[in-house]
Amino acid sequence: MDTSETWGKEYQFASSSQNTSVSSSVEIIPVGSWRPSDGPSMSDELFLHISHGFRGMNLPLVSFHNPPWQILKINESGSVTEYTGLVFDIIKELSNSLNFTFTIEIINKTTFSTSNSTDDSLEINSIFTNLIPMAYINMIRNKTVALAACAITVSEENKQLVNFTSPITTQTYTFLVSRPKELSRALLFISPFTGDTWLCLSAAIIAMGPVLFYIHRYSPVYEYKGIPMKGGLSSVQNCIWYMYGALLQQGGMHLPSADSARIIVGSWWLVVLVIATTYCGNLVAFLTFPKIDIPITTLDELIAHKDTVTWSFRKGSFLDAQLKTSTESRFKIIYNKGLKEESTTTDMVKEIVDGKHVYIDWKIRLQYLMKIQFAKTDRCDLALGLDDFFDEQLALIVAPDMPYLPVINSDFIGYTELFNIISRRSVN
Repeated sequence: MDTSETWGKEYQFASSSQNTSVSSSVEIIPVGSWRPSDGPSMSDELFLHISHGFRGMNLPLVSFHNPPWQILKINESGSVTEYTGLVFDIIKELSNSLNFTFTIEIINKTTFSTSNSTDDSLEINSIFTNLIPMAYINMIRNKTVALAACAITVSEENKQLVNFTSPITTQTYTFLVSRPKELSRALLFISPFTGDTWLCLSAAIIAMGPVLFYIHRYSPVYEYKGIPMKGGLSSVQNCIWYMYGALLQQGGMHLPSADSARIIVGSWWLVVLVIATTYCGNLVAFLTFPKIDIPITTLDELIAHKDTVTWSFRKGSFLDAQLKTSTESRFKIIYNKGLKEESTTTDMVKEIVDGKHVYIDWKIRLQYLMKIQFAKTDRCDLALGLDDFFDEQLALIVAPDMPYLPVINSDFIGYTELFNIISRRSVN
């Protein structure tokens, strides 16, 4: 009994200079025999690829340096000496599962060097995922390589050119803002009451002074008992100062002799008691819990602060395209009033820390910026928004007619969560 070895043959002959077809180069392998007396005697599996995958075949892959997904180290001659990163972690697991080895090919080797191909998995400030170089597309469609070991954004535009594996990760977008800062305590003593309360209190003091003077001045008790109306509460100014002193719980040297005026003073002291108790209680609370700026945690709050802060996102990114085509009103505002930036800069980060700017990007990239800023200042000056929006799926790219895609996708079950865990660890 014979069987054939066919998996991966097309990639070996695609780059061959000989005009040899895959069908004419299929290798027939004896796997056993059968006799009527004792039946089949197998030396190997009848269906080789079902049991052994690619049977140790070496598959060519193409990739490029793009941390943290693909990290390539290249020597002076332009050969890849080491490949690491989150994508290659999955490629290695896939090669073990499907029983194949692989070699990495790159294009434009002169653009790489040992100096710029670092092993820093956090070098993600300029991640490139939403556009596929045409040279890579041609290599995949011509079957020069089996697949591209690159994390590429799954989009309708890209699906017209190549096919994708199952998503290996999903990156969500959020925004980076300044962490709310503690407000100055210079005028903390007026914080327990609002401005309207202070105005009403001032008006009450000014109004109660003339009321006390009027009742004190025209009370008949003074004329009846022959008490002279001189000094003390006999002037409007003194009555106003008396009410102000009572508010400060200082009392006064003079008390009215008329019961009607004493009722006014007693009622005012009850008001003073309530005001003083409320003020002292609120002041203790403000001293214990410092007041901070109003935080920006959602897109709606960001739009509400559009007159005081600006925001930006990467030009030509997946987010740029999604915002442009979105029909939701808040996303239209974000796109129309947002600034399109090529990349993040030190000045931009400084504006974010100062509370003047907000940056919208991948959550993983924003976490990286927070880590870098914390390493520089040893302070946590930045915070992430609570809104997550526009899930961007990343996958490996293959030829549109690749017959092994269902097998690869079946092995991808469980890889997605592993990939997300590894990507979070690379940042944290």
